[in-house]
Amino acid sequence: MAIASQRVVDRIFGSFLALVLAPFVVRRAPPQAPRRICIVKLWAIGESILTLPMIAALKKRFPDATIDVLARQRNQDVYRGQPFINQILSIPDAARCWKSYDLCIDCEPYLNVSALLCFWLGRSTLGFSHGLRRLLYNTRVQYNDNQHVVLAYMDLLRPYDLERRPSALIPLRYDKADNEAVNLLLKEIPAGKFLVGIEAGAAESALCRMWDRRKFAELCDKLVDDGCAIAFVGAGHEAGLNAAIIAMMRNKKNVINTAGRVRLTAFFCFAKRLDMMISNDTGSMH
Repeated sequence: MAIASQRVVDRIFGSFLALVLAPFVVRRAPPQAPRRICIVKLWAIGESILTLPMIAALKKRFPDATIDVLARQRNQDVYRGQPFINQILSIPDAARCWKSYDLCIDCEPYLNVSALLCFWLGRSTLGFSHGLRRLLYNTRVQYNDNQHVVLAYMDLLRPYDLERRPSALIPLRYDKADNEAVNLLLKEIPAGKFLVGIEAGAAESALCRMWDRRKFAELCDKLVDDGCAIAFVGAGHEAGLNAAIIAMMRNKKNVINTAGRVRLTAFFCFAKRLDMMISNDTGSMH
């Protein structure tokens, strides 16, 4: 189903279900010593990355608690291997977990389906205070989008009086195979070159955020003229976009198209090897 269609279904049927289930929700403070916690984050790789400081702070506050994350396949790798996360759940897994968690925290700022999943999973639920979805939370926190999104997620821990400002973002995890895959890519450009990553694509739901491809080509020509190497990055479906931009360039020396050639965790490794990243507002940027 197309993203636009998913959003229409979520808005209409999700809102209806929120109204139907609302009478069964009691406003109350979250449990002070939860033993089992579930974090729900279904969308956006970039925003998923920005939930990690909040989850790490929650684990520090409750070191003996089990913390699981419910995510979709496209953003699960963000959470994989993190020492403060016990298990990553899929939506089919969630179907078997009726009221299995002492606390369920919704990290989606707009989706109704995530609130419905929290209602299903948690004996106590915590989420943002806007939209009809708020009716499904036992505890609500105001969503402030006039700040860094990391801080918006940290606000969800206000009921526990936790420090709002993390000292740093959380490094993403990858393995030896990912590092070897990146080394193979890097053999395609001369060692010692100043390496610039280019993300010319954007999420399917935000194509308006894309900079003009001809301007990307002009910028990359200037970078190559200055002695840089260029690595176009992105998911597999963005390989054609990258190829079109490369075709517009007058100087294609030391330019590679890596879109779709490595898995997401290998890209986490690859990003660390870049000297500079130039990107639209995407998960790659984060």
